[in-house]
Amino acid sequence: MQIIYILLASFAIACALVYLQKRSGKNSPSNTQNPYLGLREQALLTRPAQLRLQLSENEETAFGVVVDLGMNNGSATIVAFATGDASMYTSSGGGIIGGGVSHANVKSSAVNLVSVAQKFFTKMQKASDLNTPKSGYIKFYSLTNKATYSFEGKEAEITDPNSPWAELFYAANEVITQLRIASNM
Repeated sequence: MQIIYILLASFAIACALVYLQKRSGKNSPSNTQNPYLGLREQALLTRPAQLRLQLSENEETAFGVVVDLGMNNGSATIVAFATGDASMYTSSGGGIIGGGVSHANVKSSAVNLVSVAQKFFTKMQKASDLNTPKSGYIKFYSLTNKATYSFEGKEAEITDPNSPWAELFYAANEVITQLRIASNM
């Protein structure tokens, strides 16, 4: 729950910076920074203890998923944790933070995505970088109590219903759908 408050505070600060920039009409570096990369990095570096999760040391368990979608003009990131917390934010500055806190459907879809990720992290490589994918690519990160794993592939191949990654993609897509419904997007 603490991570949600941190994410909400970060988002509120970012919104205030955007408001101040528009109001002042200035483009100084201090008020034009987009919170996207900071929020994304914060999600990728989250550990189970921050979410108050007590996971067995004997078994490797997925507790979070980060999905990056590379687009022509930036990227979008979907985040889901075993607690049901879920967020989506874009490099253009938009987003939805903390969707699972008050929306049962978002929470359920986030928990399901992490459950599906449990089957997939063994097929991934240990994450060697935290870069966003280029346009037309999707990058999955599985956060476990022992390591962070990643897989990147072409969107057209991953979204194919016959893809070995389709189940993971469609579980992530359901999180997006539920976040949009909850926020009336």
